[in-house]
Amino acid sequence: DGFIVKGSRSSQITRRAEESHQQEYKCMPFRAVGSLVHQRRNALIAVGKVMLSGLALESFVSKAGAIGPFGDRGANDPFGELPSSGFASKSGMKYFDYEVGPGSPPKYGQVIIVKYIASAKATGKEKLQIFDSSFERGGGDYIMKHGNGRCVLGLDEGIHTMRVGGKRRILVPPNLGYTVPGLGPFPPEAADRRILNKILAKMDDSGYVAFDVMLIDAYDDDADAGYYDDTDLPPGVLDQVYGNIERFKQAVNVVGKS
Repeated sequence: DGFIVKGSRSSQITRRAEESHQQEYKCMPFRAVGSLVHQRRNALIAVGKVMLSGLALESFVSKAGAIGPFGDRGANDPFGELPSSGFASKSGMKYFDYEVGPGSPPKYGQVIIVKYIASAKATGKEKLQIFDSSFERGGGDYIMKHGNGRCVLGLDEGIHTMRVGGKRRILVPPNLGYTVPGLGPFPPEAADRRILNKILAKMDDSGYVAFDVMLIDAYDDDADAGYYDDTDLPPGVLDQVYGNIERFKQAVNVVGKS
């Protein structure tokens, strides 16, 4: 689902997409969580909270606490210096633009190609530690379907306002991170998965996952049925999205008070 590319794209891109899909779910068996992974329409509803919250960036944020040594693994930094300030959305996602791209923002339902370095820290006092890098795997491209519910929600939100050709650091809070099995991108190497799992096991509210992302391309999927674009949905479906968002907020408040 989400890796069928026909017509304007070559078979090489299609094959790379299929290999990326197989590699991701080989390293972590995909388990159904409700109907999230079975129906595109339900996937849209599930990520509706992120889609709407991303429309309202509410504040500037300092880069203090958003930077730090990546740990002792080392990496060639393709992104450059982190800007001094960025934005925070109402969902809790934060981002800092290294470079704003010249292209257009991606649309939900499109196939997107990114390069990324993923790091994380369990608490605000710790240093970021790299657990995955697409640059270390062949050409470095990671191909996914934008908005289908199979990507880390905070990353999907952060990419949505990028422009093709741009570079961005996206800080994902725990509640928008690896919350259920099967979310990607997920490191294919066992040693890297252990690093991530160890950090996630200790992560508190001050910890986060950081994705340094290059948005290489975004293009229409000829096989897409059109369930991802909220402007094309009938009013009843949008009402269901808004209702689910309100129920989600109420559930979070109940958990927070317990």
